Amino acid sequence: MTSRKNLLIDLSELNPESLGGVQNYAVSITSELIRNPRVEVKVLLSNKNSIYLLKKIPELDRNNTITLPNLTLISQSSLRILALIGASKVYIYLKSRRLRIIMNELKVQLIYTPTTHLNYWIKNCEHLVSLHDIQERDLPENFSRKERLYRNFRVTCTLRFANTIHVSSNFIKNTLVKYYPKYSSRIKIFVINEGVDLDYFSNRGGSKQRKFLFPARDWPHKNHKLFFSSLEFLQKENPPSFILTGASKTNLEIFDLARFPTVSALGHVSQEELRTLYTESMAVISCSRYESSSLPILEGIASECIALASSIPSHIEMSESLNIEIFDPSDPSDLAMKIQEITQKYDRRELDYSINNKAIQKYSWSFVARELLDHMVM
Repeated sequence: MTSRKNLLIDLSELNPESLGGVQNYAVSITSELIRNPRVEVKVLLSNKNSIYLLKKIPELDRNNTITLPNLTLISQSSLRILALIGASKVYIYLKSRRLRIIMNELKVQLIYTPTTHLNYWIKNCEHLVSLHDIQERDLPENFSRKERLYRNFRVTCTLRFANTIHVSSNFIKNTLVKYYPKYSSRIKIFVINEGVDLDYFSNRGGSKQRKFLFPARDWPHKNHKLFFSSLEFLQKENPPSFILTGASKTNLEIFDLARFPTVSALGHVSQEELRTLYTESMAVISCSRYESSSLPILEGIASECIALASSIPSHIEMSESLNIEIFDPSDPSDLAMKIQEITQKYDRRELDYSINNKAIQKYSWSFVARELLDHMVM
């Protein structure tokens, strides 16, 4: 019988307040890996997130977690200076000091970081990182110069010291090769799609209503401007309803919400509320200008929504295995036409909500975890 391998999952820099795809991925894949019999898992937390994650991930307890002490103010200041001057080797060595103290007791063979950037490097360990995006390279206008420099430094550190990189699309893999040829040629980069909780989001007999769901934070790349522009092209008689979540109503006021009585901006909603909205909606929309994958599209499809997505590379990749209506993110009339077509099919009762039920199965978290374990160098 093959012995179980020892795996340390690093969640020490997961920010409880940063809701979105990275946190969802990190929490979900950690939960699934803990349950997998092929590995013995310990999870690295911090004083800032331990209480939150012990509640968020049911499989976590005091026996399979390690909580790192906070960095001293001197260490924090030193790390900021080292990042500023690009001293990646000294940066990672200093930052790893807290972990090196306890590593001898753990007998870990591999450290897995599911939160984009490598945080620690330990001698004689393999290091795998799920790198989610490098948006600052393709859309630099969405970041300040300071943010771009820091994000580039963290990516460089990750590529320099990790052995293996996991990405969720060939788009991200190709972007890494394009912008970081020196490092990307040295390490292994593999693609496994992101997952979705099929049991949680499966449509349990809910009745579809004449409305579209647009779940997106109010970040520039989510492209709310396109969405509101498309509404100008819709037929005025008997339009469908639209539900927006994630983006605050205050931040959406720049689009003059009063002009769009069919739009309801709900802001942040709970997971339970979001699940209900997916169940009730006939379609889900992603207008993004940039994604590594698309959690809303996966959640929507799992809930038997028709999927509409912008024609960015990652969405097109997803459409190779999933039935997704693709539209031009630079042309609001194209999105309006897709919305009109779906609404008319809804009125004629011609929508096939089960069209992706078979294909979505390969996006289960258990499937993603098995694929990930097959690639781990242990």
